[in-house]
Parts: sequence; C-alpha cells; structure tokens
Amino acid sequence: DGSGQIPSPIISVTVFGEKHESKQVDESATAAFHHSFSVTKHMKKNQFLQHDVEIEVNHYQGFGLRMLLGRIVFSLRKVYSQPRHLVPLSWFPVVKPDSPMLTLGFVQMSIAAFSSADEVP
Repeated sequence: DGSGQIPSPIISVTVFGEKHESKQVDESATAAFHHSFSVTKHMKKNQFLQHDVEIEVNHYQGFGLRMLLGRIVFSLRKVYSQPRHLVPLSWFPVVKPDSPMLTLGFVQMSIAAFSSADEVP
C-alpha cells in the first residue's frame, strides 16, 4: 500500500451473498491461515452455476477498518466443470479489481463445488 506498514491480513470468502472470514494474522507479509470454509446451499444446478466465489485479502487496521489488498474470483461454473469438481491446491495471484494486470501477491488454496449426488473427497 506504500505506507511501509506490515499488513495484518484477514481472508474473507463470499458466496451466495454469505460472507465468511478467517482470523487476522497480526503483522505478517507471509501469513499462513490453514482455514477451511464450507457453505451449503440447496438450489437448482443452473442457479448454482450462475454464482461466483469471491476471496478477498484485506489488511485489518483495527476498529473494524480494513483495506483491500487484493481479490480472487472463481466462477462456480468453472470450478464445477473441473475433474471431481475440484480446483487442486495451487498458488493464485491476488489482484486489485481496478488493476487486474498487477499481481500484489499470491494465495495458496484449493476450491471445490459439490452437488448432493457427488462423493466428497
């Protein structure tokens, strides 16, 4: 952000209008969260496939204030089309929406989307 301050990152995941968050990691430029998010929603497949999963990395500034460090967006249609409906553990670039060609860092994660008929690994 140009301030020279070491970020206190916090991860938020938003899907189907529901937001889930990790705990913040104080002053860490290389935070490890080891956190899983699980969301259950009952809807028709065509409705399900119209949604995205948005992962945000924010700098927690205290008193509920946050500054967006970057975002990753996955189409559930794209995730569901993968073998076993799973995007395997990989490193993904974190970018700001107004500068999508500028990589600000990376997040290592996997993401999956299952129907009630699927075998969950």
